[in-house]
Amino acid sequence: MGVQYNPSIKTTGLVFCMDAASKAYGETAQDMTGISTSSLKNGAAFNSDDYGSIDLDGTDDYIDTTLSNTVFSSTNTEFTIDIWLNPDVNNSALGIYGFTDGGSEYIEIRMDGTKYMFSTRYDSITRSATGTAATNTWTNLTCVKAAGLQDIYLNGAIETVGSPNTAQGNDLSFGSMSPVFGARGNSSSPSGAYWNGKISVVRVYNQAMSAWEVSQNYNATARRYA
Repeated sequence: MGVQYNPSIKTTGLVFCMDAASKAYGETAQDMTGISTSSLKNGAAFNSDDYGSIDLDGTDDYIDTTLSNTVFSSTNTEFTIDIWLNPDVNNSALGIYGFTDGGSEYIEIRMDGTKYMFSTRYDSITRSATGTAATNTWTNLTCVKAAGLQDIYLNGAIETVGSPNTAQGNDLSFGSMSPVFGARGNSSSPSGAYWNGKISVVRVYNQAMSAWEVSQNYNATARRYA
């Protein structure tokens, strides 16, 4: 790829990698894979603490992407979203990742009250983490989707409760829209519930990571926040 990664980070299937440690951002967030670009919207800003992060104010800041919508569709049943984040609050609905077709179908990662939630509306699955989301603390949140599988990991350990639904439902017709980080909705229409806190690393894979791979990525990055 022409990019220097920590050799312990999984790169197979990696289609998007935003790491704030890679540069001081202006209005553009660098995708280290070179596949897409991202933009910092409405005052989202680079913060040099902890080797770099993107600071989002919870009012209207978000990260817009040009990540291909082919990664997220009912015809591609596997993906993984791996994020390092640090919330300022944990008492409300806060969008972490949003991708909707403008109708009733969506993929969403959010904080709901004090728990992290991972929903795929096109096959009617919502999973929640068992632990309370810690504020002012860096957390590695990893959401893994495959046929018959939908799980949340916190800091390398599985945290989900409930039984996944194995049925695949309607196709997601995103058209030219792309996902956003730090909000709900999509690149054409981010819709409130903006993230209040920091995001430092986002990795997206077009395959389902194993429990071992999730732990490997966590251990390779965690020392940065020690």
